[in-house]
Amino acid sequence: MRSPAQLLLVLLAAFVILAPRACCRAESPGEYDIKAALIYKLLPFVTWPDTDETPSSLTIGVVGKNPFGDTLREIEGRRIGSRSLVVRHFDTNADIAQLKRCQVLFLADADEENLRRILQAVSSWPILTIGDCPGFVDRGGVIGFVTRERRVAFEINQSAMAKASLAVRSQLMRLAARIVDTDPPTGEDTRE
Repeated sequence: MRSPAQLLLVLLAAFVILAPRACCRAESPGEYDIKAALIYKLLPFVTWPDTDETPSSLTIGVVGKNPFGDTLREIEGRRIGSRSLVVRHFDTNADIAQLKRCQVLFLADADEENLRRILQAVSSWPILTIGDCPGFVDRGGVIGFVTRERRVAFEINQSAMAKASLAVRSQLMRLAARIVDTDPPTGEDTRE
């Protein structure tokens, strides 16, 4: 009999391998349903640092035009460990202080300037940055969704993960389509 962790790993692997993407366009039906499910399934494999200020909720911030529709709202209130999921939406020009209140940021539809601005500003904060623009992990994002053989897969940037003080279980690392060790862009650390 398999342990719950092994079953979750097998289900995640099957989901990543078998979840076909209808076409290469972002508007394709089901693409962001798959990505929302992947975000939800990836979260238990990520560990955030414990601090005195660790919130009781795990906030997923969607920055830019919301490609998920109501899909992420369906997971709102569910629990990851002892933390309840909350979903918030932000404009691409959102104040960085607001974004730093999130534990997960999905950067959707961000232009190059805003992408760089946000990744630099949050790179040393314990925030799991996720995106699906080409080269997301090479630009300093932690997890990037990519299409491999018409299927949604993900890449991981180990350096960005370490700089954000996040830990990812080895099971998740083994499922990544690609692992890079690219230093994230440096930005001014404005922690106070």
